[in-house]
Amino acid sequence: MGAGAVLTRRMELPKSRPLTAGAAMMLGGAMLALSGAFGELRRLPHFSMRAALALLYLIVGSLVAFTAFVWLLAHMPATRVASRAYVNPIVAVALGYFAAGEPITMRMVVGSVLVLMSVFLILRRATE
Repeated sequence: MGAGAVLTRRMELPKSRPLTAGAAMMLGGAMLALSGAFGELRRLPHFSMRAALALLYLIVGSLVAFTAFVWLLAHMPATRVASRAYVNPIVAVALGYFAAGEPITMRMVVGSVLVLMSVFLILRRATE
């Protein structure tokens, strides 16, 4: 992903950011299908309605997030955009807490604060 973020600045991309994001996700899906063809999926698993809705949520959320990522790459430096990789786990912890009622431990809070401080220092240093 890092190499793709850097190369995106130099590559000729379609004007449509959703098209660019969709093409990248389609390539990822093709690789998953290829792994299935080589025996990763011995037989198709049963999906409950809840699992199917969760999968749909992940697909739509990934399209939105990746489109935003591609748009940011076109408008901001790659080093700044890449910092989102450090913040994503903190967002996941917050979503788990608010959406699923998962507990947050003191270790998680301390780790999150350290990560946020690190990202702040990295981004502050990059702008100087």
